[in-house]
Amino acid sequence: MTTNTAIEPKLFTVEETAAQLSTGVTKVRQLIATGELRSIKIGRLRRITASSIGEYIQIRELREMGVMK
Repeated sequence: MTTNTAIEPKLFTVEETAAQLSTGVTKVRQLIATGELRSIKIGRLRRITASSIGEYIQIRELREMGVMK
């Protein structure tokens, strides 16, 4: 039996991350530059991990709730 399981990507481009966060590419690059969004370099390429995106969203939620500054 063949199972058709899709592999979820673990690394995203700046453009893919912008789409996930419903923001622009410039904003994502700014978040990376300020360290608010962690990323990794693979050669000359910049990639954002799925866990980094989740972490960024979680921190934003906590700030909105007033739990974090």
